[in-house]
Amino acid sequence: LFTFEHVDSTEALNSRMARIIADGPYNGLLVNATDVPSLYLNITAGDALTIEGVKIEESVDINNAVEIVPGHPTRRRIDLVCMYHKYVAGPTIPQGNPATYVVIKGDDPIDDITEPVVPYDKIDKYYLPLAEIHLPPGANFITQSMIHNIRRVANTKILEDIMAEALHYSLGNFAYYGWDVTQAGITNL
Repeated sequence: LFTFEHVDSTEALNSRMARIIADGPYNGLLVNATDVPSLYLNITAGDALTIEGVKIEESVDINNAVEIVPGHPTRRRIDLVCMYHKYVAGPTIPQGNPATYVVIKGDDPIDDITEPVVPYDKIDKYYLPLAEIHLPPGANFITQSMIHNIRRVANTKILEDIMAEALHYSLGNFAYYGWDVTQAGITNL
């Protein structure tokens, strides 16, 4: 039941809506290397939906949002950059319950030939993965080629574009937006 101004009503409503719309990053929230290579990473502005049905909006880029631990001298490692948010009942203005950004450090392999494992087993449902960071041996700074941003949840416009591309490949050229033909006169189109 949703009781007027009851402290649990928002959480109850969110839990009914959660998982109807996919959780994940929808727009932006891309992890990027800093302009001068370092162990810090930037996160772009964007929005996401948590597993609890809470929309997180970052209106500006977050510079030096997280820091990566230097790489092992001889072994590769994969870290995860995640947004963390757990719903807490209470006022949301002015600060409320903001999301935080964290690095989940992957384990170093036991030897130089074992493949590193992405540490998904170290996170729970309140962590929203944004990117994998693939560290080569001895890494003491991060470049853009080491960052693998996780796919963003497709919105309606993205799905339209995917459908148009699929139709193009199967049917050939066609116009799916604009290029409407109208009659200007008896013999003019």
